[in-house]
Amino acid sequence: MRRSMNRLVLTLICLAFWNGTAVAQSEIHEVAGVRCGLWKNGEVVPLPGGPPDHGICIWDNYSISSWWSGVDTGYINLDWGKLPVPSSGLSDHVIDGFTFAYGTNNRDPAGDAFAVYYYDSCTGWGNLGVHEAAFFFQGLPNGYGFPTLPPGYGWIWSVTYDIEGTGYEFFLGRELGNGMIRLQTATMGSNGLAMGTRIPNTGTENAFEVYYPSGKYNGTWWGHNWWATWPAELFGSEGEADMTLYGVGAQGNGTGLYAAGNYSGSGSLLFLLRENETGLDGYLAASFQESNQYLQNLDITRLVGNFAAGYPRSMQRTLGDFYVLRGTVPPQFSTCTVYFQGMLADLQMQPPLIDASNGLRAN
Repeated sequence: MRRSMNRLVLTLICLAFWNGTAVAQSEIHEVAGVRCGLWKNGEVVPLPGGPPDHGICIWDNYSISSWWSGVDTGYINLDWGKLPVPSSGLSDHVIDGFTFAYGTNNRDPAGDAFAVYYYDSCTGWGNLGVHEAAFFFQGLPNGYGFPTLPPGYGWIWSVTYDIEGTGYEFFLGRELGNGMIRLQTATMGSNGLAMGTRIPNTGTENAFEVYYPSGKYNGTWWGHNWWATWPAELFGSEGEADMTLYGVGAQGNGTGLYAAGNYSGSGSLLFLLRENETGLDGYLAASFQESNQYLQNLDITRLVGNFAAGYPRSMQRTLGDFYVLRGTVPPQFSTCTVYFQGMLADLQMQPPLIDASNGLRAN
């Protein structure tokens, strides 16, 4: 999209600084064109023909304006919004794909580099929330190989990243934070974050925040002639894979168990268990029998019967507020009915401190 040939420099006004500073400036770059592509297997594949296997779009904040903003390298530039309430009755969505955008007139053949951070329980205005996931992109496309543009103009690239089946799926609840970080300063031009326009029902506000690389709050900024938000999309699911949720809301059970992948046909599975910032260890239980037994001494409801051989299994801690367990379904179990339940526990305590999840039934 082309606009006037004049270079415009606008001022972003700081809403609030803890140190009392009130005003700062940042360049807003006009865009000479928009190029979209899919980042997959280290290459940008032109759209259409997007990723075939990530989930449906559950949050669409993708509306690019004609501007992009310069940022300080290494700083976290936070946008925030609200996801829809999951219809599963659980608190989270399992995210298996996302789209982000950046602006650039850098002509370095090595490409650009950005990171995307995601936060949960993030409400903005100084509240970063809980860090759930981080993705780093090197060698992203820029202006290299494209016609030289007038000073102050650049290109916007849109990148969709499909993480379905990679084992990097992650959780987001209702209150999401989307942090963008420039990893390298442009050497043959400049680059920054694409600026979005207003989209209703996304929970976004006309503001974004800056945090130091350490995560310490720097300030909140807003726009005047544009909407201060990052164009983005999130793709996801209710976290059932091809299984069935059961026991949601069972007495005493305060955490959630989800799955991504494919149970049938000896497929690869990823179980995800919400930790709820408890500090407890995560376990996955499995059984060939269902149960619905409230254990008053532990204040949980057991939803699985006698444990299958090798269970419960310890789950792996992640960067975020959840545990994961990756595995492949044994062929002999691919047609069996199997019941799964997650547990959070400190087994060193007497009696042990335990929380439990909903159940997942395969077949």
